[in-house]
Amino acid sequence: SIYVGSELSYVFIFLARSASIFKNSICLSIEDDRSIVASLPYEDNSITFLGNTYILKVSPKLKPEFDYQMPVKAYSRITDREYLIATSFNTVIFDIKTLKIIDTVWNERTTAVYFRNDTFYIATLKGLYLKTKAGKVSFLGEKNSLFQQRISVIKEGSNNIIWLATYGDGVIGLKGGKLFAHYTTSNGLSSNICRTLQTDGERLWIGTDQGVNVITHPGKGNSKIIVYSTA
Repeated sequence: SIYVGSELSYVFIFLARSASIFKNSICLSIEDDRSIVASLPYEDNSITFLGNTYILKVSPKLKPEFDYQMPVKAYSRITDREYLIATSFNTVIFDIKTLKIIDTVWNERTTAVYFRNDTFYIATLKGLYLKTKAGKVSFLGEKNSLFQQRISVIKEGSNNIIWLATYGDGVIGLKGGKLFAHYTTSNGLSSNICRTLQTDGERLWIGTDQGVNVITHPGKGNSKIIVYSTA
């Protein structure tokens, strides 16, 4: 089955084999402003939905079982049951099995997060911080002002490159804790305001405020930017 979320807190269930919609949909909330950020399935066939104002768990019988008020901005998987969650006022590790906050990683508003190996990538209004599980913190904006930009999305691509979509300075590639690549309107992006980003092998899909951009072979000498726009 394929679960499709709407901005009105409805989840529609499509049956993949027949390409038809299941007769029952899930209403997560009667409040119009509660949109869905992500759905996290677990091995017991339950699903935990992350919303812009809540975390809600639905049983295998599609009945809501748990509703936790939390303004979710972004998330990143740590283990099958533990997720790093960015909120309007902090960053926490949340266990979708016990439905509890395990730890608070950062006590400040966070716009995007990512976890890799033993390091948390935390995007704040001041810029990008790295924090290890041992507690060591480094602010990348101290050495390079590019990392002081407000970041909308953090994703990992091929060759261990961490890609950052920013709200005003295009797309930044980070490798080994240092600047690896930088794409802006000066080298082909349709806009420097990048709201979303998705990695796809040797391609980066970027959603800007002026259309969708695709970067092929990002970070390499033969990279190319393709712009899709109705403008």
